[in-house]
Amino acid sequence: MPRFGVLQAICLVLSAVLALLPGNAMGQGSLEPTLHPELLLDTAVDGLESPSAAAFLPDGSLLILQLGGDILLWSGTGRPRRVGRLPVEMDGERGLLGLAVDPMFASSKRLYLFYSADGTQHVGHVTMTDKGIGPMTVLVGGMSADRDHNGGGLAFGPDGHLYFGTGDSGCSHSNSPGNADNYLATCLSRLEGTISRIDRDGGIPRGNPLSDVALVASCGTTRKCDETGTAGVPDPSQTTAPRTEIWNWGLRNPWRFTFDALTGHLWIGDVGEVTWEEITISTGPGQHHGWPFREGSRGQSNYACRPYVPGGEDNSAGDCREPAFVYSHFEAPADGQGAVVGGVFSSHCSWPESLRGRYWFADYNKSRIWTLTPNEARDGVVGERTLVVRDAGGPVHFFEGPEGAMYFVSHLEGRIGRIRPRSPATCSQSSREAVGGAAPKAREGGCGCRLSSSMLGVEPLGMLPGFVLGLVVCLVAVFRRGGVRWRQP
Repeated sequence: MPRFGVLQAICLVLSAVLALLPGNAMGQGSLEPTLHPELLLDTAVDGLESPSAAAFLPDGSLLILQLGGDILLWSGTGRPRRVGRLPVEMDGERGLLGLAVDPMFASSKRLYLFYSADGTQHVGHVTMTDKGIGPMTVLVGGMSADRDHNGGGLAFGPDGHLYFGTGDSGCSHSNSPGNADNYLATCLSRLEGTISRIDRDGGIPRGNPLSDVALVASCGTTRKCDETGTAGVPDPSQTTAPRTEIWNWGLRNPWRFTFDALTGHLWIGDVGEVTWEEITISTGPGQHHGWPFREGSRGQSNYACRPYVPGGEDNSAGDCREPAFVYSHFEAPADGQGAVVGGVFSSHCSWPESLRGRYWFADYNKSRIWTLTPNEARDGVVGERTLVVRDAGGPVHFFEGPEGAMYFVSHLEGRIGRIRPRSPATCSQSSREAVGGAAPKAREGGCGCRLSSSMLGVEPLGMLPGFVLGLVVCLVAVFRRGGVRWRQP
């Protein structure tokens, strides 16, 4: 064989090897290898434009939202295709923000969306058809969207009802804890600064904490974001009907949250104002999580929340709920300050014992991903958080894959990242039932069978950067040795 033929073959082999190295993808962040040698990090999908949320459908295909309104579907190979587009407003932090797949999707084909339009926030559902996405059915609207802190979290609870999180409108002026000028999160006649619960069709489920309450304090004066003064201060001398969708309140921007499958508790990432980022846990209805009276563990007394819950001062259960975990808004890296992103649990039976049951969360501005260990009652945490990924590209949403891997939406880098065990645990029937998950699907392999890239720990798009890099390096080497000469004009 001529010398160039030998080198060409070496180039192709080297390029393929580089492509198949675990976690090969440019700009996908980095694991902490000394802490997590048992984990793999790679990119499942890239080339996206400002992705905001994603979720797997029952057939294993991946639905992806882009902030500008596009709804994409990825079958596992090739490029995602657009199946619909929702007209949205994108100024500030607005856009197509949240996604939840109907637990009854097999029959209903419904997708639930949280989006910004007509100057407010909306929650509604669309239907997937063979031709794409059907028209929107609005379930809840009119939630403030003046600038930011719009919320966007959507999740179905173990009770089958839909929960959604709304921010406090962002009309604050960076005041210290306990000295706020925006009280909408404690006003029970508004949905700002709350987590609400509705049924699949927008009705009010039995057991919502305000469903039997006739009157609550009105919100007093309101103002625009660029005006000074206070906004939404409850006035007990003036009463009005409550928003019966409300489940919990006293939150600043609960834009991402998840349910613990073992307890039904709701784990919430609540973005701070100027001091603390919070992971807070809701153990039931009617809980006030402290904002704007407290942020983190600072501010006014825990008793400050009592006048703003049903029963007032006599309700001993109405104290401000303390967060389970806080960290400083300004901890390094602090260039963009902080914005906590609530995550999900690694509950699948394929996770090794050391990582199974951990809570995964992130910070968008710091581009870091951590884990926390729940306490025995799973109503708090033990120990400190553990750093898992640096430079995660602005993570904004976590979700678990059908095979148990941890996926995250990298908004700034336009991709879906994936974290998984290097050596997955074997799922027994009892372990599958314990976590409520399914065992990873058997892969095809062996003589006469298809060898897929996913068997090797990468996706086709994740292989491309390594392949190109190896090929370029080899061709340069060949050129320098005189094996190839450019044709001159």
